[in-house]
Amino acid sequence: MLAAGREGSIAATGSKLKSEKEIRLKEHYGREWLLDMPGGLTAIDRSYWVGRRFYQLLFITAPKPNDTRETIELQQELANKFFDSFRVGDGN
Repeated sequence: MLAAGREGSIAATGSKLKSEKEIRLKEHYGREWLLDMPGGLTAIDRSYWVGRRFYQLLFITAPKPNDTRETIELQQELANKFFDSFRVGDGN
């Protein structure tokens, strides 16, 4: 099911898959994809199946060729804070 979500996301946005890895949120398995999107955008897509629910989180950036290392690190820190804020209740 997660692979179908990946393919649907890529097809809907016209993106190109750069990388994919398995991830976990507590005991729930998921996938993370790094996508190159049209217009020079980059997206990190994390998706999870929890019970009968599908959760998809996206963090999109607009990297520039002259971005400093500090800018890139700040974007990664913001992405991590965003993804780490996602919680699934015990009843799900």
